[in-house]
Amino acid sequence: MLYFNNEELDWIADDSSQDIESIFHKHPVIHIPERRLDYISSIIQKISYEHNGVDSLSLSFIHSYFHELILFILRCQMYEDNVITKMDTGNELIQKVIEYIIENYHNDITMAATAELFNMSESSLSKKFKAFTCFRFREYLINVRTHAAADLLVNTSLSITEIADKCGFADRNTMGGTFKKIMGEAPRSYRKSH
Repeated sequence: MLYFNNEELDWIADDSSQDIESIFHKHPVIHIPERRLDYISSIIQKISYEHNGVDSLSLSFIHSYFHELILFILRCQMYEDNVITKMDTGNELIQKVIEYIIENYHNDITMAATAELFNMSESSLSKKFKAFTCFRFREYLINVRTHAAADLLVNTSLSITEIADKCGFADRNTMGGTFKKIMGEAPRSYRKSH
């Protein structure tokens, strides 16, 4: 649980033109994807460390880490329902890579081939993609496939095997394990509960 004054968010509203106060009032409980909990934990640990007053810069570091924490939480909230497909990275090249993934996730996409397609080295694509999205390339691709599978499970009568094939998974077992890890339940039970 986080407690802070509304004034702490003024700078975000100025920078992003978002009505931050209404966002937090509308969504006081925000879901953080399990795969990102380590990131949140690391920020909180840094805040805790600086809270002991390491040196004269500690307070500035605390503010900086707090801002990073709030921004990340806001991003999770803004894209909670579809954090994968609606992300705006602010980087034109990476945005094109994201669009490419979204349009081709059902194919056999690799980072090496994608890097070549966009005239980048694999290392450069990896670093930029992680920096602008907070996701690794493969992690992002798998999430796109999983959300597409979730949509097909709810809105079609296709079999799980057919859905796995349509979404780019090697087979239904691969999809099943990945789906449960990301969505919190197996494909069959997800279909029933939704």
